[in-house]
Amino acid sequence: MTLTYNDMKRKANAALSLAISVSDTKQLRMDPDVEVQGDPFTGMIFNARTRNQDERTLMIEDQLVPKQARVQQLMLDLEAHVYPQAQLPAISDELDRLIEELEAMKQMYDADYGGLA
Repeated sequence: MTLTYNDMKRKANAALSLAISVSDTKQLRMDPDVEVQGDPFTGMIFNARTRNQDERTLMIEDQLVPKQARVQQLMLDLEAHVYPQAQLPAISDELDRLIEELEAMKQMYDADYGGLA
C-alpha cells in the first residue's frame, strides 16, 4: 500500500494528541512541586520544572518536550509537503516510534498520577 500525505498527517495528529494527553497540564498542576509553562489552548508544554529534580521532571524536560516539538515539526512539514513521496515510509516509521514511546510515557505517567488522565 502506498502511503499518502493524508495518511501521514492523520498519524502525526494521533501522535500529537497522545503527546498532549501525556502532558495534560491538569495532571501536572495537581503536583504541588511542578511548575508548568504551556499553551492553555493546545495543551502543549513549553517548559516544566520542579522544586526537586526527580525522575518525573527529567522525563518531562528531556523526553516529552522534544517529542512534542518533533511531532509538531513533522505535522508542519507534512502539511507543506516538504518530504518527497519516497521518504514517507521513513516518516511513518518515525511516527510509529514516537507513538510507541509516548504511549509508554503515558502509562508511566498515569501510574505516577493514579490514572487521572
